[in-house]
Amino acid sequence: MEDFKENSIDKASINVSRNSPVALVVGAAGFLGSHLSEKLLDLKVQVIGVDNFKSGKKENIMEVIKDSHFHFINTDAENLTLNLPRLDYIFIVAGEGWRVLKILSLAKEYKAKIIFISWIDLYDHRSSFGWFKKIEGELADFAKDHHLNARVLRLSPVYGPRMNLEVSDPIISLIVASLEDKLQEESTAVDFSTRALYISDATKLIIKS
Repeated sequence: MEDFKENSIDKASINVSRNSPVALVVGAAGFLGSHLSEKLLDLKVQVIGVDNFKSGKKENIMEVIKDSHFHFINTDAENLTLNLPRLDYIFIVAGEGWRVLKILSLAKEYKAKIIFISWIDLYDHRSSFGWFKKIEGELADFAKDHHLNARVLRLSPVYGPRMNLEVSDPIISLIVASLEDKLQEESTAVDFSTRALYISDATKLIIKS
């Protein structure tokens, strides 16, 4: 964990270049956020990651933190302040239950394009993703009022390295069964139809959106 301590940032002023794009990834230490940060860096985009580790994990960013173009801030996103020469993109891939107004204000200040990652299960009337539906509405209203380029992307379940094994989907159930050496037992009862995306496809879709 020493690399993490040495490369994390406790101040709002970050040394980024004016000559290449800058992206803020909210929830950078999560499953989606960590993979998204890696993909953005591969595309020569400078990344500022923010996470408070309520659901994200330090081990998810132990490799990416070594990249000089990745800057990490350990804080609550709703309290984030930044002093940057530019901010081009904001990706919100964090967990639920926090106020997004501060992040939206940063999008307004820097005229940054913003994308909020939500979930396709919102179409199900039994969905428990009420916070995501609320934020979708807040984002739409804020973007309209301030003429921002904002998108909402509703993803199906995502699987791959560092994934959340508690997500409900047949293919993820099979992965869990395999890890627990119960694959033969699980395969007789599972519906094999799935909407799940592999993590690399999900990150490509997020960036394209």
